[in-house]
Amino acid sequence: DDGRVIDGRDLARAIHRVFDLRASLADIADALATRLVCCEPSFESLLNMGDRLVETKFLPDHIKTGAQAAAIILAGRELGMQPMRALRSLSLVKGKVTEAADSQLARFKSDGGRAEFRTLDEAMAVLWLKHPNGDEHVETFTITDAVAAGLVQSGGMYQKYPKSMLRSRAITNGLKSIGWEGGAGAYDPDEMSPYPTQAAPVQTATAVPMVNAA
Repeated sequence: DDGRVIDGRDLARAIHRVFDLRASLADIADALATRLVCCEPSFESLLNMGDRLVETKFLPDHIKTGAQAAAIILAGRELGMQPMRALRSLSLVKGKVTEAADSQLARFKSDGGRAEFRTLDEAMAVLWLKHPNGDEHVETFTITDAVAAGLVQSGGMYQKYPKSMLRSRAITNGLKSIGWEGGAGAYDPDEMSPYPTQAAPVQTATAVPMVNAA
């Protein structure tokens, strides 16, 4: 428009510079990716770190050895957790990862999911979930369900803190039901607790009125 004529050789050189720049950026990206992979600590490094952390006495009581700490850190890595977050939030029971329901829900929301309790009291927890991919699900867990599963025992957690326990079970059941990958293979500590060998009818009969009356 300004009347200038672009020499063909100048145009060719400009195009080559653009391609050279793109190639350089690609090389930089590859180098960064390689460095990130190489920078992941080896298992031996994790063992050494675990040993040092155990010596501090700052870790949860269930972590007794550096090997246990390393295993938990590796499990946390698969869930996208930093080492200290994993050590605070996770434990391994018979090869299964246990993670508090609150922590699972926080990861779900960080992953783009949404959650809202439609009902939450000492008799029922109703949780609405929206998966990051758009799927929706409503999970309901009641004190009747807890009784049927043999979870309500005299003096147990479901009698002492029914609202909190129902909330936790609704979260973990709901995240599995909606098919969130981050919850696959993760269990709340309550889910890993052994169920009572006997479901005493007398306890069941007295547990429900106590909860509903609260």
